[in-house]
Amino acid sequence: NLPKGIVGSWKNSNGDYYSNDIWKEAYEKLKEFIPKGMSVYSELVGFTENGAAIQKGYDYGQQPNTFGIYIYRITYTNPEGKVFEFSAKQVKDWCKKNGLNSVPELYYGKAGDLFTFQNLNDDSLEAWQNEFLAYLKFKYNEKPCYMSKSKLPEEGCVVRIEGQDLEVFKCKSVAFLELETKQLDKEEVDIETEQ
Repeated sequence: NLPKGIVGSWKNSNGDYYSNDIWKEAYEKLKEFIPKGMSVYSELVGFTENGAAIQKGYDYGQQPNTFGIYIYRITYTNPEGKVFEFSAKQVKDWCKKNGLNSVPELYYGKAGDLFTFQNLNDDSLEAWQNEFLAYLKFKYNEKPCYMSKSKLPEEGCVVRIEGQDLEVFKCKSVAFLELETKQLDKEEVDIETEQ
C-alpha cells in the first residue's frame, strides 16, 4: 500500500488513461529514504515514460521520457501525533545527504535583508509588503523559465516564513498565469493540472 497522495490516476487531453503511474514510480525512488513517521512533499517535473509532459511545454531539464523529483517540504510525525516541520535548510541538507533534489533555493534569510527600499516614503507594513512583492516579481518572475529549454515564462517563486508555524506564499508570474489561462481556454489539460 502506498501512502495517500502518492498514487494518482489521470487522463491525457484526449481522455485516455496513461499506462504508467508516475506517482508510484516516484514513491519507488524515494521509499528507501523515508523512515516511519516522515512525510516528503515534492514536485514531479519532466515526462512520463510514455513521453507525456507533466506540465505542458516545461521540461525542467529532463530528457524525454524521464522525470525528476524536487522535494520542497518534509515533516516528521512522532508516535503521539505531534508534527515537526523541517526548515528549508534542513530539507536541503536532507536531500543532499541522500542524493536527492530539493527545490532550487533562490534566497535564504530575512526578507528585510534581501534588498533595501530606496524610495519608500510610507513606513507602513502594507507599503513595505507591496514593495517586497514588486521586488520579488522583478527579481524572480516575468522572465523565461531558467530550468527549461523552452522560452515559456517562469512559473513564479515561493516565500516560506519559518517560525512556530510554517507559512508559505506562492507568487506566480503574470505571464505564467496568462499562459495557464490560454491553455485552459483551449481545454488543454496537462498532468499537473489534472491533479
